[in-house]
Amino acid sequence: MVAPGLVLGLVLPLILWADRSAGIGFRFASYIDNDMVLQKEPAGAVIWGFGTPGAAVTVTLRQGQETIMKKVTSVKAHSDTWMVVLDPMKAGGPFEVMAQQTLEKMNFTLRVHDVLFGDVWLCSGQSNMQMTVLQIFNATKELSNTAAYQSVRILSVSPIQAEQELEDLVAVDLQWSKPTSENLGHGYFKYMSAVCWLFGRHLYDTLQYPIGLIASSWGGTPIEAWSSGRSLKACGVPKQGSVPYNSVTGPSKHSVLWNAMIHPLRNMTLKGVVWYQGESNINYNTDLYNCTFPALIEDWRETFHRGSQGQTERFFPFGFVQLSSDLSKKSSDDGFPQIRLASNSRLWLCPQPKDAQYFHGRSYGPL
Repeated sequence: MVAPGLVLGLVLPLILWADRSAGIGFRFASYIDNDMVLQKEPAGAVIWGFGTPGAAVTVTLRQGQETIMKKVTSVKAHSDTWMVVLDPMKAGGPFEVMAQQTLEKMNFTLRVHDVLFGDVWLCSGQSNMQMTVLQIFNATKELSNTAAYQSVRILSVSPIQAEQELEDLVAVDLQWSKPTSENLGHGYFKYMSAVCWLFGRHLYDTLQYPIGLIASSWGGTPIEAWSSGRSLKACGVPKQGSVPYNSVTGPSKHSVLWNAMIHPLRNMTLKGVVWYQGESNINYNTDLYNCTFPALIEDWRETFHRGSQGQTERFFPFGFVQLSSDLSKKSSDDGFPQIRLASNSRLWLCPQPKDAQYFHGRSYGPL
């Protein structure tokens, strides 16, 4: 006969293990973290993550001791995911977002703190987008001027490739953070994007409410790597062929950056996108750029609209930086004019966003 104490000693660890293991998969999506910015009204911000199939999940928004709202959902069996859409919130904060998973008598709780509501922008493209504040002409001044911009929050996606569309980001170089001289100038072509930062800082100076900036870029990459298979097929882009490495130095395989660095963000409620790319297509499928570029914009708009349950506007602002017409080395076959022409030819074919004033001046054009 086994002593009762021995049985209890064997069973109790199993009970504790089962209790802990049931919560192992319960988490927020990788980019939901402390110091983040969620999209303000009139849209509703999307909060989502992973959990135990069949479990109930309650998401609570709190400010101090006050509960602002609660949303209840369940974990879908086929995807192990859960999602809620918060009621539209005015700009401001800070708030706490709490998610609690309940399965039978087991409860597991997640929290993120210092959450602000404002406008959220995704910045993407190649090297001129990836270039950090450390690399610009007035870097010392810019890196010392962060104290006034603590409501401009920054996140930098790790450069990752994937053969298939990923549900969540594999890694993040810089999780949501307040700007500092260290994370704005971490290293050459690392984080944080100078174009993205200067754009967001200008918005904050103009609008005077929180701005969230997500940098997801990779130098030397053609548009084909950032495009879904759907949009490439719609443009009749041929299967992967030889790539001229004088212009393409980063990943060039079709859709690999879309799969790993854009598709995992699709559930996020966005205000808009800023794009800086084109140099890697001056000798690669240049004749197709007048289709692949607008097709990318259309596909990103549709994907983010659907992924956010309709909260990201269907025709959200998409700002792009055109390739310069002022080159140090003049050449009639540099490919830049064709890329500019492809951009200009499609400039007004989509409904103009009401936020077009964000893109005033020569640098940005609304599409």
